[in-house]
Amino acid sequence: MSVDASQEGSPSDDDAALVGRTRLLERVLRAADGTPDTLGADEFKAAWLAAGALLWPQRLAAAVPAQRPAPEVWSPAPDQQPAPPVAPACASTGDDTCGGAPAAPRLFARRLELRTLLGTGKCGQTWRAYHHILGRDVAVKVLPRALARTPVLADLCREAMALDKLSHRAFPRIYECDYADDGAWYLVEEFIDGETLARTIQRGPMDPLAAVELIAEAAEALREAHARGILHGDISHTNLMLERSLPPRLRIIDLSECRFQDAFFAASDQRYALTPRHEGDSGRIFAHPGFAAPELFRGGVKTERSDIYSLGAVLFMLLTGAQCPTAVLRDLLGDDGSGGDRLRDHLVRIAPEFAETFLADELQDILAPDPARRTAAMSGFLELLVAEREALRGIRGSERAEPAADAPAAAPRRARSAPASRAPRAADDDAAVSAARPFDARPPPSPPPAAPPRPSPRTTGL
Repeated sequence: MSVDASQEGSPSDDDAALVGRTRLLERVLRAADGTPDTLGADEFKAAWLAAGALLWPQRLAAAVPAQRPAPEVWSPAPDQQPAPPVAPACASTGDDTCGGAPAAPRLFARRLELRTLLGTGKCGQTWRAYHHILGRDVAVKVLPRALARTPVLADLCREAMALDKLSHRAFPRIYECDYADDGAWYLVEEFIDGETLARTIQRGPMDPLAAVELIAEAAEALREAHARGILHGDISHTNLMLERSLPPRLRIIDLSECRFQDAFFAASDQRYALTPRHEGDSGRIFAHPGFAAPELFRGGVKTERSDIYSLGAVLFMLLTGAQCPTAVLRDLLGDDGSGGDRLRDHLVRIAPEFAETFLADELQDILAPDPARRTAAMSGFLELLVAEREALRGIRGSERAEPAADAPAAAPRRARSAPASRAPRAADDDAAVSAARPFDARPPPSPPPAAPPRPSPRTTGL
């Protein structure tokens, strides 16, 4: 293909521009190494673009629109983007320091940088995130938009309300609860660095005194929650954590199954409402089957006594190492709860020091299958745990003192008397010197100094 660019006369400006474009076209065709007659349409177009990129790359780059990121660079809704693949569990890899599946950092709600996927559940996903406004690591529960109009949203809001009312150190602090622009709800709370009791119990049963101290701390926190009219509703080894601190502290997490009682609404603005908001569906029961109270399997509702049973089951798990306490307790106590002696013998066989304390005899009242025979309030369970803790400390203290009693007694130290030249300066010093000296050698007390004579009043005559 050739183009005759010769012109007669003096070319105008338009003619000069046309000549320049024509010559440029010839260079493009020579660079394409072919003509439309020998190349197909798609091949000629590809050759044309490749040749043009070589001839005028800046002009071609300006013609192609730049690929710019969207105004919102954080991730879309969780229901529109699949979660990253979950890494192997820590137990299978042998690494106790890993905390979940690492994922690429992403921003959520303009300030939360989602870093590690901690787990998934009925409330969506739980992430470890960095709050760019607070400047600290937080835990974020993200509820997808698809679940925003289900009872799960009420569970999320109920958990936020409960954490806002609770001030015990065992409960995590809440920072905010809101919804994003894409319709997803999220709850931001304190991030707890530690491990659940489900992972702790895999290393074997816990020391009895340590187990009693941990459950006593949980009972103290739940006593405050019950006093405010808040039931946890799902106490299990997965919702109790050991925080990495000195000493390790027990933390209570995941109040998504909590229920509110009249005492909670009496202290809020809904005390006169016929149907308070976020009251909770009593017929929808969700709890861990290995720790739930027996009456919940029969269609019963959650009460304080169901929380007491679940916490007692966690204590039984820590003492015995049973992964499913309800099954073992059913075999020991029976359906009617008449196997209290078998439960006591089972605990004494595991820890012989329970034969001298109260827990082995009283635990059957905590774990009674019949809620009417169970301890009525969490304060009663807490009193039992405190008494058991002091009894175990006394037994172990006496065992440490016995070897010291067998050793020869040390000679009593002689009391040093104060120097005779140093007179006591106070009544306490007199008592100390008198106790150090023999009674016969004690000098008689010196008489008090005589008072100076008072001047007689001056009389004046009239």
